Amino acid sequence: MSKFTAAELEEHFHGVANGGIAQYLPDYTGVWESMGEAMTPSYGSDTDRWRVKPANKIIDISHFIESGIDCEFSNNGGTWGVGTLVAMVDPSKGYPERIYMKDYVDRHTRPYRYCRPRMNHKMFHDSGECPLPEGFRVKVWFREGNACIGDCEDFRWGYGNLMTDIIGYEILGLADGYSYERESEL
Repeated sequence: MSKFTAAELEEHFHGVANGGIAQYLPDYTGVWESMGEAMTPSYGSDTDRWRVKPANKIIDISHFIESGIDCEFSNNGGTWGVGTLVAMVDPSKGYPERIYMKDYVDRHTRPYRYCRPRMNHKMFHDSGECPLPEGFRVKVWFREGNACIGDCEDFRWGYGNLMTDIIGYEILGLADGYSYERESEL
């Protein structure tokens, strides 16, 4: 059994201060439990029973403006409309933060609060660069006819006129360790 040194404790608390989550492994469950500030390791605590789960990386949705992929939009997190992301307003400029979508139904541009790529929908891909920022779990289809599931950065996106070119994808959800900027509000 390994015990915390002063340097290891400093590293642990630095990880928590940077947005990580302190977790403890009790004997009786075998499942890591997130701990609040009330319980923390101390000098001599068992290092095998404590860890810092890193903070989720935030997905930059502005990437969808350039890629032009189908997105889902909502103001309340409940009802989602489909369209393309066309603009984002920076709240530091004195405006309320909004995401602007061009609606597929009536072609009007409307403001929304939440945006995510269209989920569980098969999308055509022209064998070019990846239309997604890193952080998504996807199912991809290759020109040869096979399909595979993984994180979007696990695949070779691009165009080579090869049987292994990706010709379609479906976004299944977020990859481990990623979240949307306003996910905690939903």
